[in-house]
Amino acid sequence: MDIGEMVVHGWKFHLVNDEISITSEQDPNIHVELEAKAAYSLLDYLYQYRDDLAVAALGNQGLEDGTRASVK
Repeated sequence: MDIGEMVVHGWKFHLVNDEISITSEQDPNIHVELEAKAAYSLLDYLYQYRDDLAVAALGNQGLEDGTRASVK
């Protein structure tokens, strides 16, 4: 599986060969690769704490609207 990369907020995400690669645009030496199982566990963790992340990223306004915040 090879899915096109996405660059957002200074980070490049790329799913290739069942691994996710995360690389800093500012310093390519800052790089992590996660196998599919580890990436899925990270996704589960982020999902569990999505409201807290929304508040951290958008402030309380994101949750006060009564809508789920979408961070891009």
